[in-house]
Amino acid sequence: MSLLITPVHAKTDVQRLAGLASEIWWQHFPPIIGKAQVEYMVKKFQSETAILEQLEQGYDYFLAEIDGLAVGYTGLLPDAEAKKLMISKLYVKENARDNGVGQTLLDFIEKKCNTEGLDTLWLTVNRGNTGPINWYLKRGFRITKEVDMDIGEGFIMDDYIMEKDLHRD
Repeated sequence: MSLLITPVHAKTDVQRLAGLASEIWWQHFPPIIGKAQVEYMVKKFQSETAILEQLEQGYDYFLAEIDGLAVGYTGLLPDAEAKKLMISKLYVKENARDNGVGQTLLDFIEKKCNTEGLDTLWLTVNRGNTGPINWYLKRGFRITKEVDMDIGEGFIMDDYIMEKDLHRD
């Protein structure tokens, strides 16, 4: 397996990323949050328009590819002042899970933190998304808070905030 992680800048990369995001969300989330909320969240947070806006706001996006096929992605938002990096998105296609793609992305993110002098990773994860919660716990994250956030149109994100301290010498 040859895994390549590349930054997303060009409009064609954003289009490809948005297509991958929609595919992953429709594979994974309907049983957890329902089809209506998946449709809303893909449009609001994972669409081409949303990703372009996030890039303008300082987010960094990266595609993970195996042999030229996009199999995962991450969206990151650094906060240099707080020395934290938010993992806004870290998703892997169903048929590419359990083969190291997620771990490779997480390793890439941690190296980026070290390079940028950031001490803490943090993310939000739906409280019903038990597989990823357990995956993060096994990798040194801890649950620090429960949040219920109104995201509009009657939808609520009922999430955990998880953090991982990166201790550097």
